[in-house]
Amino acid sequence: FIQQKYLTPPSTTPLTPEQEQQKKIMKVMMVGMFPLLMYNAPCGLALYFLCNSSLGILESRYIRSHVDKLDLLAPKKKDNGGPKKPGFFQRFQEQVLERQKMAEKLRAMEAKRKVK
Repeated sequence: FIQQKYLTPPSTTPLTPEQEQQKKIMKVMMVGMFPLLMYNAPCGLALYFLCNSSLGILESRYIRSHVDKLDLLAPKKKDNGGPKKPGFFQRFQEQVLERQKMAEKLRAMEAKRKVK
């Protein structure tokens, strides 16, 4: 239960009530069914699972607290509202469009020459 609580990522899209209910039922069923599935497993596997889950929970808590500290310490950036410098892909697209226009002009000029 603790592992599911700490290691389950939040959903990126809003869930419907049916999906929320299904998520809750799955959590309850996994908490109940997993010990039954692990009952006949070797003790080394159970020990590995317990240690791995514990380390995963501790790591997740550490990372979340570290991220929260960085968010608090990070200076707030001011949005000047001015024009932003175009990125690499935007500049690349602009160059491609310019070259396409130039190629069209050259084709038009060649077509005029052929007509004469």
